[in-house]
Amino acid sequence: MNTDIFKQRFFDEFALKVEKHLEEKKLPRRALLLIDNAPSHPEVEDLKSGNIKAMFLPVNITSLIQPMDQGVINDLKLKYRKFILAHVLEEDAASLNQQIKKIKVKNAMYWLPESWGKIKPETKNSWNNILTTKDFKDNNKKKENQEHFEIKSSFETTQL
Repeated sequence: MNTDIFKQRFFDEFALKVEKHLEEKKLPRRALLLIDNAPSHPEVEDLKSGNIKAMFLPVNITSLIQPMDQGVINDLKLKYRKFILAHVLEEDAASLNQQIKKIKVKNAMYWLPESWGKIKPETKNSWNNILTTKDFKDNNKKKENQEHFEIKSSFETTQL
């Protein structure tokens, strides 16, 4: 990935698909793509297509606010493994390897959404960490708090 490829994908794929989705849902043409400060990402000023734009996450906060980094994946894996374990325990095969080999792709495809459904809503809703304003009182982090506020404001105005 480099900046040219990222720009191309932003305009030729992301923006077009978002526009189509918003049009189908009869929603206003507004969207915000939050990106981290990876070297392959271009400047956000170069990533605007009307009211579809990108915004950098504040520095050193990516791992704190990315939803999938907050235990969602771990929780999903645990719940999925319970399905596997239950399946293995139900079978009468001679060895564990034989039991695992009997698992069909179809089973796995059903177990994943069932596992997702068992995750608590508060675990799935990790975006609250970026969208809450309660942490903006610390004056020592004024610039960082301003970045948080700008992201929150942009997010709210896109009505996602």
